[in-house]
Amino acid sequence: MIRTMNIRLPLFLSAAFMLLAVCGPVRADTNDHAVVEDKRGGVVYNTTGNCVRTRWMDAGNPCAPQQAPPPPPQQVVVVQPPPPPPVKHTVISEEARTVYFPFNKTGLTTQAKEQLDTLASTLKSANDIAAAKVVGAADRIGGVKYNDKLSEKRAEAVRDYLIARGYTNASVTKTRWVGKSEPVTSCSKKLPHKKLVACLQGDRRVHIEMVYKKEVITQAPPPPAVPVLVPAPATSTASPPASMPPAIVPPR
Repeated sequence: MIRTMNIRLPLFLSAAFMLLAVCGPVRADTNDHAVVEDKRGGVVYNTTGNCVRTRWMDAGNPCAPQQAPPPPPQQVVVVQPPPPPPVKHTVISEEARTVYFPFNKTGLTTQAKEQLDTLASTLKSANDIAAAKVVGAADRIGGVKYNDKLSEKRAEAVRDYLIARGYTNASVTKTRWVGKSEPVTSCSKKLPHKKLVACLQGDRRVHIEMVYKKEVITQAPPPPAVPVLVPAPATSTASPPASMPPAIVPPR
């Protein structure tokens, strides 16, 4: 029996020395997790790549398996669409809204009727025009009362023609006349009568004044913004490959 023990003891000591030779000088009494460290403080690994230690604790353990951090939350980005183009008023030129009359006449010429046909069509299709006021005028030749009456009849002739062509807006019935009080010409008094009549042609007119609706906006409202979920930038969250359970060695 004594001889057998004498044989086993040298074998046990030889195995211990071989383990120390592989691991080098190690210590496991200076950390809470009993991780075996070499003399430089580095963690000792076995031949399978696992930490060598005497006990297992995860919290704050440098040898515990590293868990992947949770993915960052998705970002909500509000996509604002571009503003719509501005909504413009129906534009009718001064020339298109003015008709002229022969000297001392109240009847519409063929040219005036064609012009009013186009104007009536435009007025009927425009949704932003609240009123079309008819204003009659006359030249300076003749008395004030006579020219007032002349300009009144001219305004009524234009009003009635627009209504007959389907423009039935109640505001078109609002006519007024200015007689010779608002001339647009500047003709010399020394001109002969025939030349003066020709020069004053611009005063023998009916002008249509446009009144736009107040509720018509100059720009359409933009469409509502649409929130869009944008994935967070991808980050490397790969976990280290699973390893075998650490080797446990008895404390020294």
